[in-house]
Amino acid sequence: MSQLLPVVCSSHLPLLTQSEVSTLHLLLLRSSFCLLSLPSPASLYSFTFRIIPKRAKKSPLSIPKSMSQLECSLQRCGINGIMLAEGREGDSAQEACRWETGQPCSSDVREGRESDAEDGTQRGVSKGSKNRQVKAVSKTKLRNIRRQEEERQRKCLVLQAFRNFYLVQYGERWPSLFSELQAESRSCCLVNGFAESEVFMQNVANVPNLTRLGFTTVPAYGCSGRFPHPERDSKNVYTYYLLDAASVLATEALEIHPGDSILDLCAAPGGKSLAILQQMGLPQGMLTANELSDDRRQRLLKVIADYVPRNLRQCVKVTGRDGTRWPESEVYDKVGGLVVYSTCSISNLENDGVITKMLKKTKFNFEIIHRKFPIGEETEHGWIILPDLAHGWGPLYIAILKRTA
Repeated sequence: MSQLLPVVCSSHLPLLTQSEVSTLHLLLLRSSFCLLSLPSPASLYSFTFRIIPKRAKKSPLSIPKSMSQLECSLQRCGINGIMLAEGREGDSAQEACRWETGQPCSSDVREGRESDAEDGTQRGVSKGSKNRQVKAVSKTKLRNIRRQEEERQRKCLVLQAFRNFYLVQYGERWPSLFSELQAESRSCCLVNGFAESEVFMQNVANVPNLTRLGFTTVPAYGCSGRFPHPERDSKNVYTYYLLDAASVLATEALEIHPGDSILDLCAAPGGKSLAILQQMGLPQGMLTANELSDDRRQRLLKVIADYVPRNLRQCVKVTGRDGTRWPESEVYDKVGGLVVYSTCSISNLENDGVITKMLKKTKFNFEIIHRKFPIGEETEHGWIILPDLAHGWGPLYIAILKRTA
């Protein structure tokens, strides 16, 4: 049997003191209504108490005889806005908590309910209704519920601010981009050129729809499923490394030549460093892979040990310096040298905005190199690869600067 059950809404609940909450409990539990659940969100800034009718007991307190009297009593506690929600007698409290809250009743509808109540025909307090057994909620549980709800509200506010911020930047494109960003990330396997190719082919023999990516110079493959864990060859190095294919393009933007000296300033976890090493023509050249974070630097060291043969590791130097205080004895500032600034951010402030600020403040002369890549799109100072238009690859931003003097 369905019935309309009163639902008490409050936009002031977060401001109620523990004493006021206790008063509200007392009022409901000693009235002709009993508390069913506490509290569930009705909207971002409001909470709901779901209450159900129960058989009135003799009590020195006044018992509300109608919805209007109950509303007046609750308003004294700072609660307002009674609504009606559809429910079924005999439902468990857990099921009742899932009912959808109805729209606020208009005055004429509420008055109709009140007159019905006075005639003893109000559906919510029908004499034949079954009593629901509701346990009192402890103060500790109330505090936990309130704390959880405050955290939920905080997260909702952060998410809303996030959406609003990027809606300004991307406009009508934002919903589709946001949907792609929430989807499972896509990975390719970067072939380890230092490993034995036969072992690699055996490792990926059963990968579904293995396809060589046509937009990277360094060998990399995609597939329609998942890659298995890579295997080691006779040199004890893994055959491939999983990463976003857009990251490989960032390393190719350096236009590496054999014998080059390269600094990877924020190198962890190590995928880009591995791609750089495969373009250097080792044992020629030197890569300095820098990572300030101790934990991330340990992961970087493990990647170097797992993927670079022992006889070539002298071409890699791992450091843990602050990139803003690089020692003058180790400079990478020769005329004609390239700087590739790359991020995984979708914010223009962290991408083109940083390049704009750098060009204004630097004491060196730089020229922005506008290069087009097979996937992605052009920005003011560089190139960005976003998953909604790049078949799931990205996000990745690339800006290339060349020192001219």
